Amino acid sequence: MPTYDYHCKECGNGFTAIKRISERNDPENVPCEECGKLSVTQKIGAPLISYQVGGILSKTDDGWKEVQNKIKSGAGRNNTINVK
Repeated sequence: MPTYDYHCKECGNGFTAIKRISERNDPENVPCEECGKLSVTQKIGAPLISYQVGGILSKTDDGWKEVQNKIKSGAGRNNTINVK
């Protein structure tokens, strides 16, 4: 089951919950555990992508490794790269 991050708009309390996709909005319908107000919303973020040396994800083709090298070589200069 996926994990979802939530936070309270009133007090800033944050928490993570493991929910079924059909249940992902359930915490928005209950009061915040810290302040008791009905202001909990789901935080939207980017998924975590990891590259493990020696793991199953290390079996990438040369095209992906080339993209990674371009990203590493351009780090710190700007936030854009040209990938063809």
